[in-house]
Amino acid sequence: MRRFSIERRILAVSLVTLLLIWVGGMGFLYFELTHEIDELAPHLFPGQDALEHTEELREALATTLFYPLIAGLPLLGGALLLVIYTGFRPIRQLKQTIESQDPSALKPLPTDQLPTELMPMVSALNQLFARTSDLVAREKRLTADAAHELRTPLATIQANAQSLQTIITPGSEHADLLADMLAGCERAKRAIDQMLELARLEHDLQADDIQSINLAELVRQEVALLLPMAQQKQLEVELEAPDVLTITNREAILKTALTNLLSNAIKFSPVSGRVQVSINQTASIAIVRIEDSGAGLTPDQIQRLGERFFRVDSNKPGTGLGWSIVRQCVELMHGRIKAKPSAALGGLLVELELPT
Repeated sequence: MRRFSIERRILAVSLVTLLLIWVGGMGFLYFELTHEIDELAPHLFPGQDALEHTEELREALATTLFYPLIAGLPLLGGALLLVIYTGFRPIRQLKQTIESQDPSALKPLPTDQLPTELMPMVSALNQLFARTSDLVAREKRLTADAAHELRTPLATIQANAQSLQTIITPGSEHADLLADMLAGCERAKRAIDQMLELARLEHDLQADDIQSINLAELVRQEVALLLPMAQQKQLEVELEAPDVLTITNREAILKTALTNLLSNAIKFSPVSGRVQVSINQTASIAIVRIEDSGAGLTPDQIQRLGERFFRVDSNKPGTGLGWSIVRQCVELMHGRIKAKPSAALGGLLVELELPT
């Protein structure tokens, strides 16, 4: 469907209207004045020269009336365009305000210095934002409350199952069923913990905890913390980072994102595989690259990363919430994250971009 510009329509209609009024007025004036000239010419110019002088007067009159019209038309168009552009400034400002809104924390649009014509639309948008914010808040509370309520009974089931393990013969059918039950409990526990982590991150949208961070040192610390996990799979972990790379952001949230990304790289790398981590800076952006030598992902799977409870491999432990947490962290840090196949290691390459 072809779009149209209201500004261009108003400009075109205004120009055509003014042109018709101007041409019509000048035409009427020209007709009246030539009629007067025809009547006065015989008295002013007696004899045979009357007709010649009459034609000269008509030409001079036409030049005086219509040449300014032709010359002034571009100026008139420019003036109209300036007036219309200035008149539409509140709409452009409103557009910028809406674009700057955080989807997770919608705020009412300002109504001061707003044209009367825009007030009904802005009032309707503010009411919609209020209802949406209330709905999102209730959904978050429900998720957090449900996760909290599930913790206690799940811990009870897990404790009872572990007690049963002590009295059941190892290797029996019941022992295998009990092991499956404990594995399910552990997975459910991780899911609940991550749901609570998501709720905490979403609540931290309002937190004012921005500080100066040595990104290079923080990444080194996170790699060191997860090194035992990598050593269990005999992975070769490589880190390339400067001594200091300072950014201004939320340290706790950045740690959460790095922990999830690094643990994913380790988890999906094969035994004796490789994980490469590098940090560099381009202009005003710091980039953390994490590559693994795992099986990689298809374009469709990469597209779905971040969907809650989406699991790339159902045979591997996990809840499908890790990437949701990472994306929430990136949003809170006003950064960007990209995933693509790793040309160097054959697995997945994740690039985390953060403003410095």
